[in-house]
Amino acid sequence: MIVGDLGRLSYKTDSLQLRKEVTEHHHNFFEYADWDGKPIDLLTIGDSYSNGGGGQYYQDLLASSQDLRILNIQQLPQTTSYLETVVVLANSGLLSSINPTSILVESVERETMNRFTHLLDTTLTEDYNTTLRSLQELHYFVQKQQRVLFINTANYKALLYKLLYRYDDNAYDSQVYISPLKKKFFSSEDAYSLLFFYKDLSYLTTSTSAKIQQLNQNFNDLASLLQKHNITLYFMPAVDKSNLYAPYLKKSTYPQSKLFEELSLLPKHYTMVNSKAILTKALHQGTKDIFYADDTHWTPEASKRIFTEVTFPKH
Repeated sequence: MIVGDLGRLSYKTDSLQLRKEVTEHHHNFFEYADWDGKPIDLLTIGDSYSNGGGGQYYQDLLASSQDLRILNIQQLPQTTSYLETVVVLANSGLLSSINPTSILVESVERETMNRFTHLLDTTLTEDYNTTLRSLQELHYFVQKQQRVLFINTANYKALLYKLLYRYDDNAYDSQVYISPLKKKFFSSEDAYSLLFFYKDLSYLTTSTSAKIQQLNQNFNDLASLLQKHNITLYFMPAVDKSNLYAPYLKKSTYPQSKLFEELSLLPKHYTMVNSKAILTKALHQGTKDIFYADDTHWTPEASKRIFTEVTFPKH
């Protein structure tokens, strides 16, 4: 059983939502090591959201609901971002052999500034065979889901945090913030508490308008490169939990994100999957468990909502 990352870090047992980890995939969803070499509709690359974070793969839903053949790959070790990985695949010739119709680049919101705001060099390349070996060696996501017992040698922290959270939203030194909600949005025992990761807030100091514009330019440049290969580029920033639920917090003392609002207004050669706009509609309808109460990751319900509105072409 999986215990959410926020549950483990905060020791908040009444917010736990235990679930099983996915061990089998839809027959049309492949990791590179398992790919049968046949045409691919959608190539995906991203962080834990694209690699089973929270115990689910959105690619399984896509493969089933949209009848897509999907290949998931990892970032090449010789590159500094997912974008550079796609550039190297394109310029080495390996992308042509995979021949996807579309590419989906995914990233959790709080890491977008670190990952995508450095000037992108679309001329990067390396030898085809070298690139192929690198891709073959990266079979699976490096950071596997942790399966640990909630009760462990650090159990004393459970008592300490229970006391400190009464006086401070992140217990003065925890990586998890806990803030009360106006409405019930979770099916956990405590349905009125929002647990979120501290980096949801700390990244906001680097999220400037200039960097958002550079991020957009990098994706436009990559989209132009991919258009030469008849490939459509999609970008899905996965909205941070604190950002999505911000309007429903009892106290609004936290800084506000502007990534989705500013990025959505910029001219694009790629398609932005606006996870915040789509999931905000679900919250307005009173939908529970868009995110897991005890996790930084969203649930299969969130994936269903997003990929009902966003569809991908087939070969």
